[in-house]
Amino acid sequence: MASPLVHLFVGSINRKADSLVPGQGITVLTFDEDTLALETVCVADDIDNPTFLALDPVNEQIYAASEVETWFEGTVSAYAFDRATGTLTYLNKQPTLGRTTCHVTVTGDGHVAIANYSHGEGGPDQAMALYRIEPDGRLSSALASIAHKGPTGPRSDRQERSHPHSVQQTPDGRFLIVADLGTDEVVAYRHESGRLMRSSAYSATPGAGPRHFTFHPGGKLIYVMNEIIPSVSVLAFDGQNFELLQELSTVPDDYSGQSWGADIHLSPDGRHLYASTRVHDAIALFEVGSDGLLTRRGIIASGGKWPRSFTITPSGRHVLVANHNSDNIVVFARDGETGTLTPTGREIAIGTPMRVEAVMFDAI
Repeated sequence: MASPLVHLFVGSINRKADSLVPGQGITVLTFDEDTLALETVCVADDIDNPTFLALDPVNEQIYAASEVETWFEGTVSAYAFDRATGTLTYLNKQPTLGRTTCHVTVTGDGHVAIANYSHGEGGPDQAMALYRIEPDGRLSSALASIAHKGPTGPRSDRQERSHPHSVQQTPDGRFLIVADLGTDEVVAYRHESGRLMRSSAYSATPGAGPRHFTFHPGGKLIYVMNEIIPSVSVLAFDGQNFELLQELSTVPDDYSGQSWGADIHLSPDGRHLYASTRVHDAIALFEVGSDGLLTRRGIIASGGKWPRSFTITPSGRHVLVANHNSDNIVVFARDGETGTLTPTGREIAIGTPMRVEAVMFDAI
């Protein structure tokens, strides 16, 4: 029996004012994991620079952050995807209360949260904002938001101010976690009565620049991808305190140049962790032990330049790497036992791919 098709959702730069090759906005494709066939389903170019996407696969809705540096306030847009007709339908958008909106996530309790990386001064300057998903998929106005102030990290060229880079809800639904590259912090918030309440924070290795993160299946560990010092930090979080358990580089031990950490994901079975690094342009492979700690098992070339994002198919059979600066998404086969990635020879040519996410919908 043939495997169900995987749907790929890609966000790319599409404003000609930017100094990058313009992409198409949001592109939806299908991917056949048996034949490696790739087919474009639809494109939505009625959105500005959708550099990050989050999906609600149950309701088939997409939420996209628009990252435009010249705006004092970004937007987050809602779309409905109709598999039967292969169309994306715009629902609505809301202001994000901050500049350079770089991340969006769908929570388990029916909300969308965004992070504003921000630069310079001006505008509402909120680090994070939270929205309710209405029954029709549209977004409410912001229910709560919060700014990040205080001491920053030692890298004055990258840490001149707070730079929130991602936000996710903990698996138990109790906290929203924010990684801030500028302040070298990972911060836990509670949402209480329309307010975001700071609960606790982890102070990273000075100058590390926390960027993205993912959770161990058990929910007690957080794997943080650091951008400025490209490395993975393993944190224990008990709901009250963070504890650093381990920190491993994502570049070879003899590599001395400046690289920038980017994306991080666990395999669906939780046995392997992958982390991408730009400039060095590779994916680091880690084996996950029974205790959740990591052992680096290899570093694989990304097949292009600047691997800003990647995704693992729900089956775990393939990894697709979006190489931002070489305008391609490269398809790798994944060995379920060793975690090793092998180029398949298949790739997608697409301008400035910033985000790729794979989802397998339930049968219609």
